[in-house]
Amino acid sequence: MPQVLLKPSIRTGENEARIKELEQELASLRRRDQELTDFIENAPIGLHWVGPDGTILWANQAELDALGYRKEEYVGHHIAEFHADSAVIQDILERLQAHETLRSYRARLRARDGSIRHVLIHSNVLWDGDRFVHTRCITRDVTDLVPAKENLRKAHESFKALAEEGRKREELFRAALQNSPIVVFHQNADLRYTWVYNPFPEHAGISLLDKRDVELFPVDQAEQLTRLKQSVLSSGKGARQELALTTEGGLRVMDVRIEPFRDSSGQLTGILGTAVDITERKRTEQRLMDSRGQLRNLAAHLQVLREKERALTSQEVHDLGQSLTALDHELSVLAGRLAEGANRDVMAERLKEVSAFLGSSIESSARISTNLRPSLLDNLGLAVTLEWHAQEFASHTGIRVVTEALEDLRPEPNVGIAVFRILQHTLTNVERHSHASEVRISLRRAGRNLILKVSDNGMGIASDKVADPASLGLFAMRELALLCGGRIDIRGISEEGTTVYLEIPLDARIPDAAQAGDD
Repeated sequence: MPQVLLKPSIRTGENEARIKELEQELASLRRRDQELTDFIENAPIGLHWVGPDGTILWANQAELDALGYRKEEYVGHHIAEFHADSAVIQDILERLQAHETLRSYRARLRARDGSIRHVLIHSNVLWDGDRFVHTRCITRDVTDLVPAKENLRKAHESFKALAEEGRKREELFRAALQNSPIVVFHQNADLRYTWVYNPFPEHAGISLLDKRDVELFPVDQAEQLTRLKQSVLSSGKGARQELALTTEGGLRVMDVRIEPFRDSSGQLTGILGTAVDITERKRTEQRLMDSRGQLRNLAAHLQVLREKERALTSQEVHDLGQSLTALDHELSVLAGRLAEGANRDVMAERLKEVSAFLGSSIESSARISTNLRPSLLDNLGLAVTLEWHAQEFASHTGIRVVTEALEDLRPEPNVGIAVFRILQHTLTNVERHSHASEVRISLRRAGRNLILKVSDNGMGIASDKVADPASLGLFAMRELALLCGGRIDIRGISEEGTTVYLEIPLDARIPDAAQAGDD
């Protein structure tokens, strides 16, 4: 095949066109290189390269400006010279050597003026195969953000601390309410419950939300409670009232306090209330009032008894005085007759009559003294005194008295008088009310206590009579027992009789002033 030869002029034209094209591409590449170099050198964020030995190979102007160094003061130096924390730069270099890419790594750089700049470092390595060429580091100065972040961190920590404190206080508040008789609640302007804390036990298992009082309490009580709340809504002022509320748990007296509840704009949107169960306090107050009434009645009763005793003693002393006056007259007559030489036999008979009259007066005097305070207590002790009084009672009433095991116990004198008075009251009640034909009395020691037991075979006292505040004699017996630090138990069985059981510590003491007050 014959060869076709190109003309030189054609080849030359093609080459020139190709050269021109390449020249244009080269010019374009140079412009791009210049633009890229300008972008890197003058970028508004710090950039630098670090070699495998830690030497800074290059840094752009933003990096130099951020730290205040001239190029010759920064490039060519080891990067560690500019890090405030040696451990940080050591960790950075080790991680880059391990092919890691760092993102937002916090570090502190030392500026030329000695100040510390807080930066975030983004970096990885340009590798040529296994050869570490240089790092590609971006340094973002966040110094101005540090105070704000620190303030934000502190504010966050403070908020967390406040939240924790609030949680603890709420737990304490809830624990305190749970162990207290206080009900706390909120109702909207329609007086529907929005929340209730520590409700009545019978309400604990049901939802109270959106309910009204009429759905929870009897109508009359609900209306009274609603009126109280509506007065607060209409006046905008708090109110307080004691109300009796009947629930499944029974009647309760509640101290209800209602306050207006306003939103952040000051608009009245409902009520906030508390209800304290004061049922037991009211019962205690009633018991105290009853006790005071009993004490007043007892004081009046004792005053009447004292006046009766004084009247009786006055009459007995008057009779004794009359007897002594007659005795004095009789002795004067006898003295005159002896002076006249009267018959001795007649005089002897008259003297016998005078002696008998004198003996009767002595007995009257002894009886008056014993009624005021039995001297036997001081001289012969409690057992002998009780035995004597039992015999006197049997002689006076005709009721048979059996004394069993009267041990010779010697309590403090005032305590002994109290025991004696309790026996007196008991036997007086037997005489007046029991219709008994026999009484049994025992006095014994039980451990460190004195036990007095008096039983009769009468009709038996009713239990409601024992608890009756109007039974002042029984009340006085109980008060005497309490005064001695002891207790008294009074029980009756219908048609079988009544038993009084008194237990008092043997070492009990009653101050003289207290005993004097009882007398």
